[in-house]
Amino acid sequence: MIRYIILYCSTCAVCITMCYLDLFIDNINSILQLFLIHFFDFLSWIILTIGAIKCMPEKAYSNKRVWFYCAAMSGMLAAIKSFVKLIEILDT
Repeated sequence: MIRYIILYCSTCAVCITMCYLDLFIDNINSILQLFLIHFFDFLSWIILTIGAIKCMPEKAYSNKRVWFYCAAMSGMLAAIKSFVKLIEILDT
């Protein structure tokens, strides 16, 4: 579970770094920068969802399993929303 948290935090850090990419690279295309931001946001939600699914408790009707299920479902919804934003960026 710790590795998924570390992966999630590192992809979020890369996403935040992409927000300031124009300070490091002169004349970067803003559409490319937005694409990279949304791509790493999408990737972080996928990692969080996979981590919640892989770490789900074995006991079928436990309270902890319900919370992991809620985390997986909300992660999937957020990943779909992020994917739609990614497609909208490519449309422009």
